[in-house]
Amino acid sequence: MELSKLDQSGTKKKFFTAHYNMGDEHIFVLGGKDSCNLKIVNTCKKFNVNSLKWEPLPDMNHPRAAAGSFMSKDGKSLFAFGGSHDSVERLSLTKYGTWETLTMELP
Repeated sequence: MELSKLDQSGTKKKFFTAHYNMGDEHIFVLGGKDSCNLKIVNTCKKFNVNSLKWEPLPDMNHPRAAAGSFMSKDGKSLFAFGGSHDSVERLSLTKYGTWETLTMELP
């Protein structure tokens, strides 16, 4: 299954980061580069593997391409770090609001 074919927005991206937790029904897709104009984006979406539907999430504070991501052990927070921006951001998955930029230095 190719996720870009299932994305109803019609915007293909490359150099995005994706995160999936075993047993979860969502794949989170963060940032990347728009394939048409190569602009680095700050978008965030989640894809439901059961319904095959996309759901938008709040945009990250910083555009990122080739970034890393991870989810907290309790599954309540999603993190994005590095890539084309030198920071770490956190999104609460229990009460969607805005991404919080965390104060820490990356190596």
